[in-house]
Amino acid sequence: MSITNQALTGKNVVVIGGGRGIGAAVADGFRDAGSNVTVVHHATEGPDLAATDQITIDISRKDDVERAFRELDATIETLDVVVNAMDIGGAVGPSDQLATEEWRRVIDTNLSGPFWVCQEAGRRMIPRGQGSIVNVTSFGAVRVVRGHHQVQYNASKAGIVGMTQALAQEWGRFGVRVNAVAEGSHRAQEPELFDGDQARLDEHLAKARTSTPLDRLADASEIVPLVLFLGSDDSAYLTGDLVVADGGRGLGVD
Repeated sequence: MSITNQALTGKNVVVIGGGRGIGAAVADGFRDAGSNVTVVHHATEGPDLAATDQITIDISRKDDVERAFRELDATIETLDVVVNAMDIGGAVGPSDQLATEEWRRVIDTNLSGPFWVCQEAGRRMIPRGQGSIVNVTSFGAVRVVRGHHQVQYNASKAGIVGMTQALAQEWGRFGVRVNAVAEGSHRAQEPELFDGDQARLDEHLAKARTSTPLDRLADASEIVPLVLFLGSDDSAYLTGDLVVADGGRGLGVD
């Protein structure tokens, strides 16, 4: 996928979670648009951990997020765009049986970690009076799928929307914009959603497809133009917004 966007040429972009799925597609999109991209990913992601444009991280640990941004400071003079695209699916099952450890694992990774990323980004963008943060959340932030019991995931993704709006309201006067993209089911969905059970994942994705008016799953690359637009100066008057890219699935959920 080749994207040309003069508004992004030469921009310093950091993609958190750029080692797989939508995050990797977003990182490629920014590179194609002429941006200088650094990927921050989990230690188990990414093909080349020794690459100079990659940093490993455990996003659930605040000290690790701080360490990653110190490493970024040593290589990036100015921070223009940060994309939060790292997450985990979490276990699927009855909420009354959800283990405390599982709740904390998903919330720490999907909500606390992205906040710490935003916090570190804001500390660098606010003094400059400019910057764009794009938080990638999920269809699950705004709609709950019947029979798909994953309360910790839904709560974490809805929290991203509230966090985005709160930070946009607070940081707008400093020239820092914060927006979010909610993606629907896509072909890069991770098998860990059902503890590696491919049959259950296939069943889940088949149901998602038939519940979508466009009658297909998204390709990760279809989310990329939205993220690039929100990261670029072309969206200079947008902040606190949530763009839902779900193929129309939210019009009626089964």
